[in-house]
Amino acid sequence: MIMDALASFPAGFRICFFGDSITAGGLWIRDITDYFLDACPKRRILPINSGVPGDSASGALRRIHADCTVWFPQVVVVMFGMNDVGRELYGRTADRALLEQREQRLRDYAAAMRRIVQELQAAGSMVVLCTPTPYDEWGTAQAPVLTGCDGALESCAQTVRALAEERNCMLVDFHQAFLTRMQEEQDWPAVGPDRVHPTPVGHRFMAEVFLCRMGLLTGEEAFDPRQHKKNQQRFALEETLRNLSFADWCLNGDVRDSWDEAVGRINENLAAADAWNDAYISRTIRLYRENKINLDILRGELARLTLAMYTDETEESA
Repeated sequence: MIMDALASFPAGFRICFFGDSITAGGLWIRDITDYFLDACPKRRILPINSGVPGDSASGALRRIHADCTVWFPQVVVVMFGMNDVGRELYGRTADRALLEQREQRLRDYAAAMRRIVQELQAAGSMVVLCTPTPYDEWGTAQAPVLTGCDGALESCAQTVRALAEERNCMLVDFHQAFLTRMQEEQDWPAVGPDRVHPTPVGHRFMAEVFLCRMGLLTGEEAFDPRQHKKNQQRFALEETLRNLSFADWCLNGDVRDSWDEAVGRINENLAAADAWNDAYISRTIRLYRENKINLDILRGELARLTLAMYTDETEESA
């Protein structure tokens, strides 16, 4: 069990969650943290969310050091795949060229995941590999069904399972767990209307599956962690920082110019993205412009709030 391995780490060890928007959204990580606060407060487990919306395993290689290993995490939980498969390549008749594009995406994913694991293990981190959650091809959501997309995600899951065995990593099989539950309960509201992102129900299920795999839950008991106010404060600030990382790494990650040229290109990228008239993107860009100058201060405040979750009062109430 993973907790047997975690017991060897000192109190206050850091666990980093490295992934895409399903990680960045972080409701499942919030629930896991709330559970830690009650179940093992003396371990002082410190969560770090390194998820970026829209990211892929290949893209994450550009930020693995600046956004993950920079925290010197003892444990890194890795989950990619939803954006790696290229969802736009599915839901239509495939000719030979399209099939090759799909296969190339899967090859790129396998290569990138291998490099991620190698770099994290070389940095001294214990790696927990998660299969991607499913793409909902069966529900009644209004979003168009991209037939074949979940088959590609199952291919990603197979890659993760094999890599976990090869590299001696802990495996959390979200894909299989979701599909099993969906078969048992066809109207289970675990995936949102876009067929991609888990709902709060889905996030709660992810937390439960993760904690069962860690050996902290049996799966028989009802899982309803109480929400800790201090974790909610930390979570809100962390969400702001994840939005800033989204702007930095998804919009500006390719900027490699001199200082003056880089500033100009970054502003051009932000203006172009703002012109998309997407509410989420525009709000993120506004937050970026307002808070980028204070990024280090915000990171310091997040570290303070994370440490402040573990007080004598928390330990006494757990």
